[in-house]
Amino acid sequence: MNTTRGATTGGLNAAHPAVRAYAQRNGIEATAFREDGRITLTIDDRYRVQLRPAADGRLALSSLLLDLGQLAAPRVDATLQRLAVWAAGMLRDHASALALDEAAQALLLQQELAAGTDVAALESELADFVNALAFWVRTCARETASVA
Repeated sequence: MNTTRGATTGGLNAAHPAVRAYAQRNGIEATAFREDGRITLTIDDRYRVQLRPAADGRLALSSLLLDLGQLAAPRVDATLQRLAVWAAGMLRDHASALALDEAAQALLLQQELAAGTDVAALESELADFVNALAFWVRTCARETASVA
């Protein structure tokens, strides 16, 4: 696992407590954190997952699936409609869900964890998130290639 490094060490203190414990357990240096407590992990040299503090002490996980700006305008709606069908089926087995960031023209996979999440729960949820992410990476690649 790799991390994207920030410029200072102050962000570790702003991180969610479970993320701080995770960092300590995995030997991640304080400089890997941004000032606001965010950290980006690269799992299996392939999957980038951002962990960041969320409202009310919760923890947010997110990963970019598609840069919609790179799809031709007529393909965006068709692609999103096809992915929505897959998303409905995934909801019963996974806590993560697709999210559309219209400002960034991006499709994301996101999940929020409870404020009281501990490091063991974070590790378990992160593993499930990455499994779902692997599915979505493959599915997005296939669906964007198949939309005419």
